[in-house]
Amino acid sequence: MPTFGLITEGETDQHVLKNILIGYFNDSDLIVRNLQPATDETDSDSMGTYGSWTNVFNYCTSDFIDGAFGRNDFLVIQLDTDVSEEKGFDVPKLDKNGQKLTESALIDAVKKRLEQLFSAI
Repeated sequence: MPTFGLITEGETDQHVLKNILIGYFNDSDLIVRNLQPATDETDSDSMGTYGSWTNVFNYCTSDFIDGAFGRNDFLVIQLDTDVSEEKGFDVPKLDKNGQKLTESALIDAVKKRLEQLFSAI
């Protein structure tokens, strides 16, 4: 069975994605590791304090990413695109003609942005 590492904006995103993966693979024992934010039972007081695309980008460009690739078959990176136009995220929601990007085009633009992050390390 494959293993998954979750790099997300927050803990709530981790819970949702873990349940989606467990349901998809129909395996309640599926190995899903919370990488960003790192959590365990002692983190219950910090719930909701990690929500940020900047933390995801920082993790993806940190020394931790090599270990994440080494310990998992797949990495799931979750980003909210409501703030994709912010400086540093740099993914516009409009095309060069000022038209709103389709969902598919926005997803492609976010993928390209992540590829830029990974190519810089």
